[in-house]
Parts: sequence; C-alpha cells; structure tokens
Amino acid sequence: MDRAGLVVKCLLVRAARWIRCSRMGVAALCVAAALYPAVHMLASLHRLALNVMILDDFDLTQEILHNRVAPPVFGDLWALHNEHRMVIPKLVFAVVTRVRHFDEIALQYINFGLMAVAAGLLWATLRRVAGRTAWPLLFVACSAIIWSPLQYFNWLRGFEIQWSVLFLAATGAAFGLAVWPGTRKGLIAICAATVAASYSLANGLILWPAALAAMLFSRQWSGKQTCCLAAVGLASTIAFLIGWHPAHIEGDHALSYLPSLQFWLILIGMPFASEDGADPAQFAIAGLFVLSAFAIAVLSFSGRDRDDLRARLGAPLLLCVFAAVSAAVIMAGRMPLGMRAAHTSRYITGDMLFWIGLLLAAGAFAGHFETTRRPVRFAASWLVCAAIAIAMAASMPEAYRLGDKKMAVEHNWQAQLAYVSYNYPDESDDEIAVLAPDHAVRNDLVLLDRDGDGPFMDRALEASARHLFAERAALASGNRVSAAREHRASGAARRLLGER
Repeated sequence: MDRAGLVVKCLLVRAARWIRCSRMGVAALCVAAALYPAVHMLASLHRLALNVMILDDFDLTQEILHNRVAPPVFGDLWALHNEHRMVIPKLVFAVVTRVRHFDEIALQYINFGLMAVAAGLLWATLRRVAGRTAWPLLFVACSAIIWSPLQYFNWLRGFEIQWSVLFLAATGAAFGLAVWPGTRKGLIAICAATVAASYSLANGLILWPAALAAMLFSRQWSGKQTCCLAAVGLASTIAFLIGWHPAHIEGDHALSYLPSLQFWLILIGMPFASEDGADPAQFAIAGLFVLSAFAIAVLSFSGRDRDDLRARLGAPLLLCVFAAVSAAVIMAGRMPLGMRAAHTSRYITGDMLFWIGLLLAAGAFAGHFETTRRPVRFAASWLVCAAIAIAMAASMPEAYRLGDKKMAVEHNWQAQLAYVSYNYPDESDDEIAVLAPDHAVRNDLVLLDRDGDGPFMDRALEASARHLFAERAALASGNRVSAAREHRASGAARRLLGER
C-alpha cells in the first residue's frame, strides 16, 4: 500500500509540473474553444433575427411613440410590468428608439453585447479565483453555458434584454467581490450591480442579500462596507415596493411540497435539457451534491488555508445563492401555471448562474492549492475541475442541438407573425390577436405604421414585403407569370422574414 501510494503521489507531482509548464499553450487553445459558442450564436442571430413586435412588446407602444419625439417620462420608466420595474431595460429601449426607431434586431444585438461583457467579467473573475492554471478549461465550460441556444426566447426577442441586464449585474457583482476585494471601487461595482438588477427584474432584489452574505463569508470587507451595501440594498428595495403589487397569475395548480421541489429542480437543471427526454432535475441534484461536497471540504480546512478558501469562494457563493433563491421565487410565482412553466426558455439565463458558480467553486480549490504550492492536492483539485468542466461540456452538444431546433421553430413562428403585422389591413381580428392576445393590436399597428416605427421602421422592407404577399396571392390563384415577377421584387422581404 505504501509503494502504491508513493507511485500515485509521484504521478500527481509530475502531472502538476506538466500542467504548469504547458499552461500557456493550453490557455490559448481553451480561449479559442471558448470563442466558438459565441461565434455560433452570433451567426444564428445574423440568420434568424427578425424585427417583429409580439406579446409584451405592445405594452410599449405609447412609450415608443413618445420616445421618438421626447425623453422618457419617469412615470413610464417606473411603471410596473407584471411584478417588475424595468427601469434599466426601458432606458435602453428609449435610447434605441430615439436613435434608430424601436428596432428589435438592434436590441437583440445589444443583448448579445451585454452577454459578451458578462463573459469578459467572468473571464477576469475566473483568473483571480482559479489561479493561472485551471481557469482556461473552466472558462470553456462557462462559455458553452453562456451562449447556449436553449435561451432562444431571450436571444430572439429584444424585449427580454432584462434577463441579460440581470445576468450582467450578477457577474459584475461577482467581479467586484473577487477582483477588487475590500476596496472602494469593488464596493461601488457591487452596489451599482445590485441596483441595476433590482430595477431590471423583481428577481434582482435577491442580488444584494446574496452579495451581502458573500461579503460576510469572505471576510475581506470592513463593517462599514457591508453596512453601506445593506443600506443601498434596503433603500432600493423600499423604493421598489412603493406602489408595488404582485402579478395576477391564473392557474389550476396549487403550491405543494413535492411538486414545488420538482419545479425548482427542473429550473436549476434546464441549462442541460436535451432531446432524449432526460429530466433536468437529475442534473440539478448532481450539481447540488457536488456543491455540498465543496462545502464539506471547506470545513476540513483551518487557519490560513480556510481564510484563503473563504476569500476565493465569495464570488461562487454569490452566484449559486442568487440563482437558487431566484429559482425559488420563480417557482412560487409561476407554479400555478403547472410544471410546463418550469421548462420556459426565458428562465434559463438566470439558472445558468448556478452552474457558473459551481465552476468557480471548483476553480477556487485549484487556485488555492496552486498558490500554497502543494503539488499533490493541486493536481487532484485540477483533475476535479477538469472532470466537472468536461462533464458539463459533454452534455452541451445535446443541449445545443435541441436549442438550435427550438430557435429555428421560434424564428418560423415570428416570421408568420411578421407576415400578419405587415399585412394587418387585410387580416381578420382573430389573426391579428395572435400577436398579443391581451392587447388592441390593430390600433397599435395603425399608430406604429403611421409613424414608421417598430416593424414598419424600414419602408423599403415594408414595400418589399408587400411584393411577397402579392407573390403568394398570385401562386394561390395559379398566375405563375405574376408570381415570378413578384418573386424577383421580394428578395428583401425574404431576408426580413427569414425565408429562403
């Protein structure tokens, strides 16, 4: 047994030396691999993005028309949307409307840009938390999660930029906690992130308590700094609750223990949904088990080792706690709609933070053992990081295939709605109501058409779309010559509606 143990120890020491010597090449390779999911998503947006207003977009019709000629009114920014105060997203909408009309495609690219900034912040956070060796492989896994097409509803709708702001705020708070610990600029970054999250989605109110818990856990912040964050968080929460009321959700499913737990587990595991019908809750249970193992491991350390680990684990704790509690809040609010609501695409953006926090926690152990120069433990922790990252990355191809298919289905549905929007004078009220069942959509379309805003912002595309409608009518009547003529005139409309 002693000889076998010595052999294992020698192998781990050699592995640690090899990892350190080859880290530059490995880092370059991993960064290149991490860029692929982002390029894949950018190409998908270029191919599938449409400028069409649907569903909640029509809540903004009057604001769009006002913002074209005047700055936004505070009452409009502060108004509730369901249970949310979307101050930050509405400011983005107002700027885009003033500069370029209300352009859904521009908002979708802004959404992509916000996620790219969040990815950059995570890169810097990983480098600080995970040391110089483990971060490249962990960043590949993070990148695969961030750019997942399973969030197709958020990628293809500019209105859902609120989720990107929330994701950016959470990663910004983790960045301030890990990269600028105990400093004034770190405190400012965390406070700004918590306020931005609170006024993007109601779930964002959870960020400041999670950040406060992480600051106390890491023991790198003074009492004045933690009190300052608590004061900012309480002030933003009190202001948020003035005139607030919960959204009225109609459903037949009551809250009960086991279904609610299953709903919550599905939410956490949704970033790994696949076509084979595997229950996402299984992934959530595995992730919670690994996180529990990390927590137990921390308890086994003492003295300076525990202090260094606590400092490194502050950012992972923030992300995991925020994602878990946010999922619980969503569960409480949407459980009446039934278990199908847990599979909603828009919630995946917030759920991803749990898994990114888990990757950061694994990196924290590797970074700790790297700085303490313990080659055996460092190699073992690096192998644990590699196992977790590879396990997550291995489940991504199935998730990407499912996400790409659902993204194409969402695009085709939006293309049909774009057809209805452009052809609204000739469509029945029932057909137009599909755009937004709870709104007087025809009146909104008339106003937007008059001002050339929203889906009518480009008159050349609108005219080209009219040719496409004429082509379809000619084909339906059997007039092939007229259809061929209209087909040549409808190239821009085919690009608009995503047809080939």
